Amino acid sequence: MASELIKQGNEIELIDLKESRPRDVNGDALLLGSPTRMGKMTRRSAKFAKKLDAEIWRGKPMAIFDTIMQLPEDEKKRAKALKWTANGAAIKLKALLQERGFQVSDKVLRVEVFGLKGPLTSAAEEQSRTWARELLVSLAK
Repeated sequence: MASELIKQGNEIELIDLKESRPRDVNGDALLLGSPTRMGKMTRRSAKFAKKLDAEIWRGKPMAIFDTIMQLPEDEKKRAKALKWTANGAAIKLKALLQERGFQVSDKVLRVEVFGLKGPLTSAAEEQSRTWARELLVSLAK
């Protein structure tokens, strides 16, 4: 996703919430993501979203994404896995930010990773690039 945004001529800043706790985040748009763990977003992602400065971010576009475990092909196993992923981090992050009055894109990106922590599957890599391009088009309108 980041490489696609850069390729399209955008300046980005990547912040790993696991590594740092940014206080003053500013920009023209915000893309916020979290892995889905046991049907939830990470605590760091939730805390970041709850502490976003409304004065800076209200009225600026935001988009949300998450990663989920690769879903099994077997129907019974897939149904069981969906219990933990269907209403995951991206859905909850989007709702949290909308409740705070932020302008959040309706188009949420949910991508599969190998295992629990990744990397992204090949299909997810392409899905991320496509999502980034479509997001840029929607922001240009």
